[in-house]
Amino acid sequence: MAVLGLVIEEPEDASCVAQRLSERFRPARFAPSTAHMTLPRLEAQGLVRRVTAPEDARDSAQGRYEATEEGIDRFREWLRTSPDGLPALREALHARIDLAQPEDLERVIEITDRERLACERECAAARGRLAEARQVARFKGTNVDWSEQVREVVMVDEAMIWAYRAARLERLHARLVDLRGQHGEEYEHRGEAAKLAS
Repeated sequence: MAVLGLVIEEPEDASCVAQRLSERFRPARFAPSTAHMTLPRLEAQGLVRRVTAPEDARDSAQGRYEATEEGIDRFREWLRTSPDGLPALREALHARIDLAQPEDLERVIEITDRERLACERECAAARGRLAEARQVARFKGTNVDWSEQVREVVMVDEAMIWAYRAARLERLHARLVDLRGQHGEEYEHRGEAAKLAS
């Protein structure tokens, strides 16, 4: 979806898309070949098409890719859909935010908040498992074996990771809400103009 979003932003050849993918999503550490492998798959799915310039006609590997209407629709659907299951990887959430347009902001704020709530639930569950394990350890007294001690260390770390993720998402959510506030008047004017046009 990141590759498709970049093509929607600016139609380019595979090498340029690969470079932009690497620059925009540096923490994801995409392989240099990611765009080169993904674009033909997107083309086969009808989400992008290759537009070949006359000077590139002899080399079928050349040409820039542009998104089809179906590709744009699929991307917008992905952008506005909250992932199923556990919270999305940081890169997936960042991709949604980075590629969002002003009209997507409200939905991206909702997704971020949903992700935060999911992290808080996971943190609470991890803390519950930890409390349970500690209760069992107290009952056993000095008979707690090595694997139980190590398991407690892992459970503490798991709870801390979920707490950190929830706090990070809370900050991210607040920044997005601030962004909405800074540009709210602009969005309202666009909405009014759209209503008048229809």
